[in-house]
Amino acid sequence: MRDIMSELFKWDQDIFLQNLFISLDTNTLRRCCEVSELWREFINRRVWGCARLRPGLIVRLWTDFHPVQQELVVRGAVTSIACDDQIMVCGYTDGTCEVFNEETGECIDTFDDNEEGIHYTSSKVTVGENIIEKISYGSDQSDRAGNSYFGIWRKIAFQKMFESVQDDEKDYVYLLDHGKDEKLSKAGKYQKSGGMYKILEDSLKDVKYLPKRDFCTDGIYFVFGMQHEICICEVRCETKIRKVSMENNIVNLTMRDHNVLILQDFKFSVLDLDTDKICLKGENSFQLISTSSNAQIVSILDAQNFIKLYTWTDLTNPNLPTCLPIKCLSLPIASSLYSLYTYPMICLNQTTLFAAKAGSNRIISYQIWRANHPLSEDLAEVEPDTLEFGEADVYGEKEQKG
Repeated sequence: MRDIMSELFKWDQDIFLQNLFISLDTNTLRRCCEVSELWREFINRRVWGCARLRPGLIVRLWTDFHPVQQELVVRGAVTSIACDDQIMVCGYTDGTCEVFNEETGECIDTFDDNEEGIHYTSSKVTVGENIIEKISYGSDQSDRAGNSYFGIWRKIAFQKMFESVQDDEKDYVYLLDHGKDEKLSKAGKYQKSGGMYKILEDSLKDVKYLPKRDFCTDGIYFVFGMQHEICICEVRCETKIRKVSMENNIVNLTMRDHNVLILQDFKFSVLDLDTDKICLKGENSFQLISTSSNAQIVSILDAQNFIKLYTWTDLTNPNLPTCLPIKCLSLPIASSLYSLYTYPMICLNQTTLFAAKAGSNRIISYQIWRANHPLSEDLAEVEPDTLEFGEADVYGEKEQKG
């Protein structure tokens, strides 16, 4: 087998090799990354790196779910976590945050810029396409709560671009990035113009008319959850806020392609922003706590610390009235029955699910794919002769054996 594969690589049979590797089950594909540098580089470049193949591969990896589970011990008590495909950011009770390499867990930088004279109790972090944001909350020397520090840093070189200190945290519309170069905030919008980053002080909307809480946005819509209502307004349109009534209390939201997943107390629904139509997609026996998503997968956490994974394809399918999870897992964290604020926090990128209990100094990660997968120390364990290759057709799908 090794001689045959070597000849295929030598003859530049890229299409055949690509279809061959994608036909494998995900566990075998991961083992192939350990055979040699040549195999790993090809799989990363032509299989994982293929825009056509990657979405389906991501769904398969999360469905099969054979992760590398790790525990990262951090220096502070965690109050928030956020991630993308390169970094994971962790906010602490002292108002600071640390940035870690998403794959290795190595600490890259620390943001400890805070206003002197304020005793901080928590920090909220978010990660955008080009920037990292941190809001630190605390009280001043007179014990008056409501002081907050807001900072923006570039993801490249982690240079601070903007900071603001507020004495009333209710003045903030919390931040969530929508993956574009613009950044929505109380000050207005953050954008890249002519190669320069700046904060435009002209507000997109008068902030007093917007709800003072977390929101989702795709760059076209703001979406807020307000008790039993979903509030929707367009970013660049001065029309009134649209409201969609819900039967139960709204717990959390996540968004993709004009579709919003809405967690209520014991059920979840999908809202189509183009039609304002809501479809109930599932119910849960325990209180739902939070949700996080990537481009293909949605994770939902409940009060028993169970996480269920769904695909956006199933959730947005109008012909599928009830969605079944592709995977369920139980976090190795003791459940809490006392306060919503003591439940674990979760965040999800393409290949890793992070979870941390509020106030702890440990973050658990479940990593389903490693681009820099280490070669096996004992290559005999992953000899090509021991790998089963299915017959691949031109679309890279594995033939079913009788």
